Amino acid sequence: MRDKIGEEAGKIWQILGAKDEIEMTTLPKILKGKGEVIYQALGWLAHEDKIIYRIKAEKTYVSLNEREKEAYLSNNQMHAISDKPKGEKSMSINQAAFKSK
Repeated sequence: MRDKIGEEAGKIWQILGAKDEIEMTTLPKILKGKGEVIYQALGWLAHEDKIIYRIKAEKTYVSLNEREKEAYLSNNQMHAISDKPKGEKSMSINQAAFKSK
């Protein structure tokens, strides 16, 4: 069970990195998993101080904290670089957005 919770925590981390903030009750639908496992995985991430909870209009939203957002972006940039053919430059969507500002 612990392994399953850890796997779901990793999936949640990836989703939150890509989507920024998500209403908490939608996570079981997105992950197509059992609510109890998903919520335990959120607890794991909260215990590790990786996520932030916000309440808006009586709904609870969850997002990565700033440190984790940076880690997500860095991780994805490393994957983008390693996936490119030799000599081809890589730019993530986020880098392109920063350049245009």
